[in-house]
Amino acid sequence: MTFVTTESDVFHLERDDFVLENIIFSDSHALKTTDGDDTYNIAGIATRSGYIEGVGTVARFLYIASFLQLSTNRVLITDWGNHCLRSLDRITNET
Repeated sequence: MTFVTTESDVFHLERDDFVLENIIFSDSHALKTTDGDDTYNIAGIATRSGYIEGVGTVARFLYIASFLQLSTNRVLITDWGNHCLRSLDRITNET
């Protein structure tokens, strides 16, 4: 699979434990998933930064340095820009 992004740099990517056929990756201010053809925002938006707890694209991150899939339904996100760890529920996409 070839992966190209034009919005920003991809910092971390791995197999998506929630959607096994996909790859999950961080893209500056967003966490996304892709099947190779289509890309979907899980939380945040690559072109918007800040700090907002919310569901899906309402959430804001200052800079996602990395993430850890704790389980199929829970992701721990390092929001380096806001100096904190954030938790994401993959069922509701709530941060």
